[in-house]
Amino acid sequence: MKKTAVTLSLWEMLATGLRAVATSAFLLTVFGPVQALPLFEISFQASGFSASVGSVVAPQDPVAGSIVFEAVDENSPINALVSVSLTINEHTYGLSELEFTSPFFVSDAFVGGAVDGLTGTLINENDFAFAFDYGPGTVSPTQFTYTSAGFGGSRWMTSTFDAAAIAPVSVPEPTTLALVGLALLVGAAATRKWTWGRHSPLRTTMK
Repeated sequence: MKKTAVTLSLWEMLATGLRAVATSAFLLTVFGPVQALPLFEISFQASGFSASVGSVVAPQDPVAGSIVFEAVDENSPINALVSVSLTINEHTYGLSELEFTSPFFVSDAFVGGAVDGLTGTLINENDFAFAFDYGPGTVSPTQFTYTSAGFGGSRWMTSTFDAAAIAPVSVPEPTTLALVGLALLVGAAATRKWTWGRHSPLRTTMK
């Protein structure tokens, strides 16, 4: 009785990968890709903070950062926050610490810490609130308020912004990502089969 391992040649691996990519492209053409919403980044620098509660001088002035969000376009409300780059008085905020609402009363958007709910900044905690308007190619911040752990009894705010900008964030097309990902998966699977065939005892005919 003969028992032989089935191995793939390099050409067979390439052919398998190409067939998988072609199938994926056909399915995406028929059903269409899942379209992600566009991403936009707002960057800013706020300065001239004064104590709205207490009399302690602001521990950090200016405050600079950026927020990336998704929306249908620059005239539409924020759909979701994607990332944040913001450090205040040695505390670096993570996305899980933030909440938002859009629109918010007279402002297009309001982003802040979730410690005391979106509309409050809790004294003696790391918290902030940022209100701004935005449109195609323009952003107009209206107010930035923050508190800091270890500074009980004080809250600082400003309406002065030295810089503010909004810009689209480029991301790969969903179709491209799907095709590349599928091709890599197929290629990896084929390579494993080919490697197993080269080193397996079954490659040698056994009686």
